[in-house]
Amino acid sequence: MIKDCKSHTRAVHRLAFSPKNGTWLASVSDDSTAVVTDMANEPRQIYRSYSHNDFVRGLSWDPLSNKLFTCGWDKQVCTHVVTMPADDRMDISTPAASYSSKVKGHTTKS
Repeated sequence: MIKDCKSHTRAVHRLAFSPKNGTWLASVSDDSTAVVTDMANEPRQIYRSYSHNDFVRGLSWDPLSNKLFTCGWDKQVCTHVVTMPADDRMDISTPAASYSSKVKGHTTKS
């Protein structure tokens, strides 16, 4: 079955289903965002991160948890803890938890 999702405004570079929750599809894009969509039944965005400042090109799920790792042209590797929203009133534009650190140098932000 093909499902249509319009989660990004620019080119998408990687897609990966969560090994822990097989209906969660992560995507990263040139719009500098990382998005997780629950593909069960109708697609529903459950997470969006604006942690990156440039194109996001890589992603990988932790096989034992709900952590998603992303990397981008801004030289950051970000860790995202994705949780299912309690209800539809949750603000999905704010990550449940996110930590970013520069690959080069000692600058970090949370």
